[in-house]
Amino acid sequence: MFRSVIKVTHRYDAESTRAEIIRVAMDLFLTKGYDKTTIKDIVSQLEGLSKGAVYHHFKSKEAIVDEVIRLMLPKYESMQEISENQKLSGLEKMRNLLLLGMFEEGRDQSAKKIAPLMDNQTLLLKHLKQTQLIFTPYIERFIIEGNKDGSLTVEYPREMAELALFILNTWYMPSFYSHLAEHLVEKIKATQLVLRQMGMDILSDAIFQQIMAKLISQEQVNNEKKEE
Repeated sequence: MFRSVIKVTHRYDAESTRAEIIRVAMDLFLTKGYDKTTIKDIVSQLEGLSKGAVYHHFKSKEAIVDEVIRLMLPKYESMQEISENQKLSGLEKMRNLLLLGMFEEGRDQSAKKIAPLMDNQTLLLKHLKQTQLIFTPYIERFIIEGNKDGSLTVEYPREMAELALFILNTWYMPSFYSHLAEHLVEKIKATQLVLRQMGMDILSDAIFQQIMAKLISQEQVNNEKKEE
């Protein structure tokens, strides 16, 4: 029993150390810039940790930033919970995955803080690649399930999964579309139309209303901050 307590304590120590390295690195990436930040810079901001200790947890600066970018995406456990829920149809799983990506508790603030890093083209490409690698298999699986349970009728599941992900992700990146905020509502409506024509009614009217409510709430918060 004593040995198991030591193992658990060690795991939590390792997790907290990794979290602290990520926090410090993220702050430096935001203030100094990713390209100009070195492992030496990160170590200098970590009390009691040597360069060797940092390398024990992360093999390179790139490995650290991969973990930082991962904070912008939903938790693996949450996605698996949707995937393994046998009560949901393929279409319902796709809708739940979309809602998870937008409204997962605790992730929104991390994503907002990290978002400015996407102005760096290297990090933007890393983010796009991670998103593609993580989400495409889930969407493809849900399309196949939907075709079997009758909630979807979609040919070429893999290709359609990639296309749907491109529309729902890349099309909404300010790095690519500088006037995104001015046309956001129109883009969401256009996305709804295109996905329906593809045979994937992911953006239902109910989800559309949830998105609009979130946008209105964010706008109110932003206006209040401006008045302060």
